[in-house]
Amino acid sequence: MSVFFVWLLLIIFGGIGGIAICSVFEGNEVFSGYTAMLGMIVTLLSGIFVQLNLLHRDKQ
Repeated sequence: MSVFFVWLLLIIFGGIGGIAICSVFEGNEVFSGYTAMLGMIVTLLSGIFVQLNLLHRDKQ
C-alpha cells in the first residue's frame, strides 16, 4: 500500500512541477493538459530509473 501511495505522490508532484516549469517558460501552456502530462511522464520515468538502479544494486 505504501508503494502505491509513493507512486501517487510522484504523479501528483510531477504534474504540478510540469505545470510550474512550463508556465515559467511559456506562460500560456498552463491551461492545457500537456504540461501536467509531461511532468508526470518525466517523474514516473525517473522513479522507474531509481527502482531499476536499486534492483541492480541488490543483485550485486
